[in-house]
Amino acid sequence: MALLGIDISVYQEDVDWASVANQGVFYGFAKATEGATSFDSKFARNWSGMRSVGIVRGAYHFFRPGKDPLVQANNFLKIVNTLEASDLPPVLDLEIMDNLSASVVIDRALTWLKTIEAKTGTKPILYTFPNFWEEKLGNPSQFAQYPLWIANFGTRTPYVPKTWQRWV
Repeated sequence: MALLGIDISVYQEDVDWASVANQGVFYGFAKATEGATSFDSKFARNWSGMRSVGIVRGAYHFFRPGKDPLVQANNFLKIVNTLEASDLPPVLDLEIMDNLSASVVIDRALTWLKTIEAKTGTKPILYTFPNFWEEKLGNPSQFAQYPLWIANFGTRTPYVPKTWQRWV
């Protein structure tokens, strides 16, 4: 059985979290940061709002491969601040190349993931979509240890790239 969840960012404006909870939403992921210095202006409101109504919460970072991955990881950690035991693992949203080679994008994304894991003690989730993963990055096997959140809309059984056996 799948649990109902949403992801949210500044683009959804001010969310009525009580109404969302009343619609049966069990968990939510809020955009926290993007790149080296950008943060979502609604993150603090969404982060506390989810917690206030009992929605299990998680935070994600939109990765900009052209920016230093360590600076990006520190940006995320600064904005999210503290993960509680009931929070979902951090998420790396990987879906653009920034005109870099696949090998550079792969190395930089792995640096972000390893840094976040080392600093939080939690293995992050990787969010991506099948065409990007296969056609742009070439199905790199180095990410198999990270849980996969796959963007494959309109289906109950998403296509899972061969790097993974299953999705979360």
